[in-house]
Amino acid sequence: MRYIEALSEEHFHRIDLQLEGEHAASKPVMNLSEFTRESVETWLDTLPRSVLDCYSIKDFHVVFDGMEIPWATKEGHDEYERVMKAAREQ
Repeated sequence: MRYIEALSEEHFHRIDLQLEGEHAASKPVMNLSEFTRESVETWLDTLPRSVLDCYSIKDFHVVFDGMEIPWATKEGHDEYERVMKAAREQ
């Protein structure tokens, strides 16, 4: 599985990912020199606003082929849990 869950001031985003050379044009290509929080932050800054529908990411969580970068803050994780709980209750 390859995805990023990101929180902005107003939205929760899940971005499904692909590797360079894969043929799923609807998914952004994640091309990193190393799998670190900093490199993912830099990559997120390069995405078009239409992908994230926002201007600033507060926190994010990444899963990529068995590797994981957890939420940076407890607040980010807790907000994610709150949003997901509200979505399930609708």
